[in-house]
Amino acid sequence: MSDQLLPTSCRSTPAINAIDGAFQQLSKLPDDARIDAGLVCNLFRISDRQLYRELKREDSRIPKPVTRPGEWRKWRVGDIRKALRGEAA
Repeated sequence: MSDQLLPTSCRSTPAINAIDGAFQQLSKLPDDARIDAGLVCNLFRISDRQLYRELKREDSRIPKPVTRPGEWRKWRVGDIRKALRGEAA
């Protein structure tokens, strides 16, 4: 993300660094890998509270998480990539 595209008050903030780090981390993972809610929030630039509100909506732009016994909710990287590109999940 270029600093030139951001308002001066947003440049080099921890939030921007977290988003850049989230995209870098996502690019290294295979489509079938699973990520947690914190990384999903960073990628979509929303809070965890907004994430769970968004998931309750029928027309959510964020795919539903997958759950496995003994695990917290996780999202498939491939589903998140499609959502970030604006494709149907």
